[in-house]
Amino acid sequence: MAFKEVLVVLCVLLTAFSGCTTYREGNVGGEDDVKEMHLEIVNITTDKDVYHSNEIMGIGVILYSSKDADDVNVRCRGIEGRLNEERVVNLSAGRNHISFEFRLPRCNVCGGIREGIYRFECMVSWGDTEENSSVYVEIRQ
Repeated sequence: MAFKEVLVVLCVLLTAFSGCTTYREGNVGGEDDVKEMHLEIVNITTDKDVYHSNEIMGIGVILYSSKDADDVNVRCRGIEGRLNEERVVNLSAGRNHISFEFRLPRCNVCGGIREGIYRFECMVSWGDTEENSSVYVEIRQ
């Protein structure tokens, strides 16, 4: 199987198993007033499949929220924690798109990274609700 096919299969499998998380918000009124909060990472995309040393990489995260939610933490990290960014955002009910940009480290043996396939993980959390998903990219010299 060619590299691109393996990469596509990995991305599809990771997206398919990301799941959906439920948060219950109760009111004094009883069981009839309980609202469910569904928060899900629908997709993670990168602007390219293959990157080179010191390039800027764009990551897009599509989140689904069943209702408006304030102060949602969205975090994206990769290359064994060397790139890491966290944001607090307000989500609208429905699909929401969050963009991240990272300048990749140089590929060299002293102080940089090695060429290879790297995992970028995105996490979203709100209250007791937490969801995560990953995407893999290739970085070359």
